[in-house]
Amino acid sequence: MEENSEQKNSPGVFSVFLRGVAMRCPRCGEGKLYQRWNILEERCDMSGYGFEEREGDCWFFLYSTTAALTGIFIIIILLWRPEHMLLGRILLGVTSACVIALSLPVRKGIALALDYISDSRGGNLLLYEEPHQKN
Repeated sequence: MEENSEQKNSPGVFSVFLRGVAMRCPRCGEGKLYQRWNILEERCDMSGYGFEEREGDCWFFLYSTTAALTGIFIIIILLWRPEHMLLGRILLGVTSACVIALSLPVRKGIALALDYISDSRGGNLLLYEEPHQKN
């Protein structure tokens, strides 16, 4: 009974996703995720939800989004013919490094939000379920 009322009061998937984009706690939307740039708070001051312990769950999402951004810049390299090749390479290199580095906290916020959505929807039930004993 208590679990059902908690699920009714839980935010929707879109709201949790937007909280991740805003770099706020996926559970309450109030607490901030970071102490400093890309240094997570240990847990939310408002809801107590632990961020630091879930940081390892974000790695796949961070690697895959970094690969996707890199792929976009490789496509740009192949399609764009700047008038001054050296200047174009420098501009594209600096731009790609800035986009990947500066988007890291937002991408990690999204990853934490997706992890929260997965946990709240029962995504980890199989990981924590005890194996059945045969008698």
